[in-house]
Amino acid sequence: MAPKMSFQGLTAGVLFLIVAVAILVAWMAEDWWLLIPVCLICGGVYAIIMGFVISKTERGRGFGMSDSAYVLVWGCLLALLGIAWFINSAVPDSAPLLLAMIFIFVGGAILVISLTKMRRPKNAQ
Repeated sequence: MAPKMSFQGLTAGVLFLIVAVAILVAWMAEDWWLLIPVCLICGGVYAIIMGFVISKTERGRGFGMSDSAYVLVWGCLLALLGIAWFINSAVPDSAPLLLAMIFIFVGGAILVISLTKMRRPKNAQ
């Protein structure tokens, strides 16, 4: 039996690289508040990539909410929060619109996940 794949070491290494890139971006822009949104965006992009990598390893597990979909949703949410932070710093007083955008994403993700669980065949439980 093949050993189960573990992404812990890869994730730890990428986490250090994300923080290093965020520090460099904040230092170059001379705005240390950029550290947080850069970490959010880079972490979200990494989670989205991992969601696609995980989806290749879990084929044949059945129908429904999978680990890859879970990681993809959280990755998209992290990236969306970072992008909203950047937009809010560039365009002041846009927080209500950005908050509505985040709520629309979260609501849509909940609907998609719920519909996927409702359509699950009875014998796949």
